[in-house]
Amino acid sequence: MILVKPDIKPTMSGIGSLAYRFVTRRFSTLLIASTAGAFTLNYTLNKATDLYWDTVNKGKQWKEVKLTIQ
Repeated sequence: MILVKPDIKPTMSGIGSLAYRFVTRRFSTLLIASTAGAFTLNYTLNKATDLYWDTVNKGKQWKEVKLTIQ
């Protein structure tokens, strides 16, 4: 007796399916999405780092000290 498994293909659902259909299916859209993501991540991390640095070093930076010297 030979057991034959039915041909079952897994289906993607949710965010993974949307990402595949609209972004990763074509290389050009993947390239545009990854470039936009890199610029967005760079901008966000840069602003967050600057905010943290300004908070930690409040009153010690030249942009604040030069007002009291002049």
